[in-house]
Amino acid sequence: MAHQQKVPLLAKNGAGIVEHFLKAREGIYNPTDTATFDEARQRLQTLAHTLLRDVARYAADASVFYWLAQIDYTIAESYLWAEDHGNAQRFFESTIKHSIRAIRQQGDMADVHRLLGECIGRLIPLKGWLFATVKAKQALTALRTALGLDDQNGRAYIALSTYYLFAPPVFGGNLGAAVESLQRSFSCPLTHHEDFLASFWMAYALSKTGASDEAQEYLARALSLYPNNYQALHLQEHLRGR
Repeated sequence: MAHQQKVPLLAKNGAGIVEHFLKAREGIYNPTDTATFDEARQRLQTLAHTLLRDVARYAADASVFYWLAQIDYTIAESYLWAEDHGNAQRFFESTIKHSIRAIRQQGDMADVHRLLGECIGRLIPLKGWLFATVKAKQALTALRTALGLDDQNGRAYIALSTYYLFAPPVFGGNLGAAVESLQRSFSCPLTHHEDFLASFWMAYALSKTGASDEAQEYLARALSLYPNNYQALHLQEHLRGR
């Protein structure tokens, strides 16, 4: 049975909103075609608008901001894959804003710290050295805080690995550390989605080390979970030398 991560619950219509989010996220990560991908992004934006409309009512509820951050992060990823860096940056920044609001209200939610650190890390390649100079330490602190609160948060290890993959070496970027962090993620209970992420990023990291055979093994696992994922299919073509 897939691991069910402990995440904040929404008070009003929570189960329905989370269910719609998970279905839409799968449409982003495993779309059957371009139309499915676009429709999934639109559903996510509608969900965000639904939560924002009621945000005053839930102003004291950190869970609302957590789920707004989850939604905006997924939208940001969808724009990043489409190479729309402007919108990707905008939604990553929105994710950071929602994460900070959640942390201010309830600072012991490990996965909110993970979201904060992951988004800062994903923004470094988009915003460049000046941003990294100011924010790199904050990203690492947030990710380590997440793991301090929950050392079985596999998603935090995955997020730490992507930081190591994309940060410049002067700010802690390190391919070996990325692989090690991903190895640690596999020792944690992972959801179906997290298993895909860990497998894909391990394939990506190993491809950078030149271990193409091992990379292909992890990529095959990733594609068994999300066979239509754009990034995984692109990496498959790269490893095949196309």
